[in-house]
Amino acid sequence: MIKLLGLLLTFSTVNADIFTFYLPDEGSRFEHHVLSRIKNAHTHITIVAPSIDFAPLRKAVIRPLSRGTHLTLIVQNPAQDPLYYISYKNTDLYLYEKRLMSDTLILIDNTHLCHLPQGLSDKQLTRNALNVWCTDDAQAIHTAQQYIHRMIKRSRPYLE
Repeated sequence: MIKLLGLLLTFSTVNADIFTFYLPDEGSRFEHHVLSRIKNAHTHITIVAPSIDFAPLRKAVIRPLSRGTHLTLIVQNPAQDPLYYISYKNTDLYLYEKRLMSDTLILIDNTHLCHLPQGLSDKQLTRNALNVWCTDDAQAIHTAQQYIHRMIKRSRPYLE
C-alpha cells in the first residue's frame, strides 16, 4: 500500500489541476476561488486586463499588500479601480497602449494562473456567459510569465 502511495504522489505532482468555471452560473465559486488565493498570496500578484472594475478585488488585495506582497497591474483603461491601488506601496501600474487587449490573466505567487476571456468587471462577470479557467500547471504559468514580461516591456509606467 505504501508503495502505491508513493506512485500516486508522483502522479499528483506531475498532473496539474485545472479548475473551470462557467459564468455567471458559477460566479460565486469563481470569486471564492480567486479571491481566497489572492488573500493568501505571499510574494506577488500580477493582473493583466483591459480594464479592472471588480469591487471584491479591492478588499481582497489589502491584506496581502499590508504583508509586503507586490502587486503589478497592466491595464489599458486606468479610469476605474487601478487608480485606487497605486495609493499602496509595492504596487506597479503599467499602461498598455500598443494593441487592444481582450483577455484577463491573473497570476498569483507564480503558482496559480487564471484566465478570463474579457475584462475584470462586476458587470461583465454577471451578464455575459463565459468559460473561465484557473490552473497550477507549471508550463502554463511559465508561458504566462513570458507573456507578462513582454507586456511590461511594451507598456509604460503610469507614474513617470
